[in-house]
Amino acid sequence: MSGPHDPLRRSDALRWIGDAQGDLASAVHQAAAEDLPARVACFLAHLAVEKAIKALLVDAGIPFAKVHNLLELHGDLPEPERALIDPARLAALNPWAVAGRYTADLVEADHDVALRLITEASAVVQVAVEHFDLPAGLPHAGEP
Repeated sequence: MSGPHDPLRRSDALRWIGDAQGDLASAVHQAAAEDLPARVACFLAHLAVEKAIKALLVDAGIPFAKVHNLLELHGDLPEPERALIDPARLAALNPWAVAGRYTADLVEADHDVALRLITEASAVVQVAVEHFDLPAGLPHAGEP
């Protein structure tokens, strides 16, 4: 539950969380397509979490660096959100910020890896969704 916030900041933050939800939905669809590379779903799962955390930071009025390191961004979060997001989830997603773009950086992900990372991402994005009192209904891993 969130308290009163600056309306302009809240509007910007809602754009960020909307993008996060869209990226998460795209990751689910990408992972469901057996003929598409699973690494892209992993990249999108990371991107969804990055945007969800940045939504929380924007809403709190906390500036953030233009980085993709989820653990670094997590460290800037205020409580209680920081405590609600398990850093182990972020550590699992972190390598895909770059690896999803550059295939030589990691072993190719398979469908199971993509679904596991989407599950991790869904849990983090859900924290932001609840912060903004948005309706539930995020895609779950394995659902197209």
